[in-house]
This record gives sequence, structure tokens and C-alpha cells, in this order.
Amino acid sequence: MPRPSLFRRAAALTTVAAVSAALIAPFAPALARQAEATAAVVKELMACRQVSSDAERLACYDKAVGALDQAQKSGAVVVVDREQIKEAKKDAFGFNLPSFGKLFDRNGEKTEQVNEIELVVDHATRNAGGKWVITMEGGQVWRQIDTNELFKAPHKGSKAVVKRGAIGSFSMKIDGDLAFKVHRDE
Repeated sequence: MPRPSLFRRAAALTTVAAVSAALIAPFAPALARQAEATAAVVKELMACRQVSSDAERLACYDKAVGALDQAQKSGAVVVVDREQIKEAKKDAFGFNLPSFGKLFDRNGEKTEQVNEIELVVDHATRNAGGKWVITMEGGQVWRQIDTNELFKAPHKGSKAVVKRGAIGSFSMKIDGDLAFKVHRDE
């Protein structure tokens, strides 16, 4: 089977981006309102530093921390650290989510992009077309999209390395075997 032309691949990626944007667009106003509400809760807490009287400042902090705690319990505010951001990016690696990266950018400072991940194979099967479908221990499912043959079949415990390629492509090596092109299904 011939490989799709660069033009067809670019057209397909453009279509995926357009569909993703169309799916996300209806939620954009709600996400913006939620971000503003989140900022308001944090701003109230930070504003307490400006109160000069010790008793009033303590009362301000108590009230603001209570509001922040309530917002966190309701899910309106989610607090994550850099390590959790890295893990979330690894979990999402392979998906084309146009707004995902912006979620973790702060004050114009972009978080580090994940370009390679290491995974452990849980099981691997061949689909009706003879391509490998590989499920990782974390639940990620990757499907072979090229015609490369592997020297040995992937098995439970095999070490897989997935690398980001050009124009949204990904390649995988299993136990140091030859690289092959993959697409993340789940």
C-alpha cells in the first residue's frame, strides 16, 4: 500500500485540528468563566497580604482559605504541581489536543513539551490488516500505521520508546528493534 503524500497527511491533520476545535469551541466560554472564577478565589487570598491589622488580616485569610478550600472540594479549582503537569502531559502524549498545552502555560511561560516517553507493554496483538496494536501497562493503546516488520513480536514486559516526529507523527521502538510509525488510539 503506498504511503500517503505529505499533502494528504497535512490535510488529514488540518481536519483533525478543525474537528477538535469544533468540539472544544462550545465549552470555551465556560472554561474562560471558570478560569476567571478560579483567579478571583486566588486573588482574594493574595489580597489578604495587604491588610495591615493583624486581626483583620487573619480574618481575611481565614475567609479566603475557606473559599479556596470550598472551590477545591467542588472541583472549581484544581491545584497541581510541576510533577503532576509532567505526568499529565505524558498521559496525553500522542493525542492531538490543541488547547491542552495552554492549560499549563503560566504568564506566557510555556511548560516543557514532552517529545519522548518510555512505556512497558502489557500485551500486543495484530489487527485484521496485520498491523500491531499494542496496549501499554498504563492503558495507552498504540496502533502501527506503517508496513515495517518487527524482528520479534512485542510481549508483556517489553520496553517501548515512543518519539514525537514531524507534522504530528509518532514512532515507536520496542526492545531496541527497528522504529515503526504509530498512532495513539486510547
